[in-house]
Amino acid sequence: MDTRLRNLTPFGADIFILHDHQRIALWKKESGYDATGLEYLIADRETYYVRHLNELTIERGDRVAILGRGIGLVKDTSPREVTVVLGKLAPLRIARKEIIRDQQNNRWEWNPITTEGSKYASSNLRPSQHQGSKL
Repeated sequence: MDTRLRNLTPFGADIFILHDHQRIALWKKESGYDATGLEYLIADRETYYVRHLNELTIERGDRVAILGRGIGLVKDTSPREVTVVLGKLAPLRIARKEIIRDQQNNRWEWNPITTEGSKYASSNLRPSQHQGSKL
């Protein structure tokens, strides 16, 4: 923001932010930064970061791409693990730290191959005994 303001201030004009059809002063050529404008920007950024943080927290009802298998649905969450249901297979318990947010695909992902050594191994990904389907 500071770089942008430095590019605009040589024009010698006051700089305002438009919010709800009202002008909020951000920069005044006589006095520099205006406290009201800075307070508005800080409050706006805090709101953005709280909202953004919530988007980065996996919640019940979210979908998880289980790489090489399909899309599962989050049934339950706890501080350490997430329970995901993939079709008619037994629920999978996956450590939260093993589920990543893929920004490019805009989705949650879990790679069962990379977790074979953990207690969340991909053995749960086999079809249950009572059904005859194969993945």
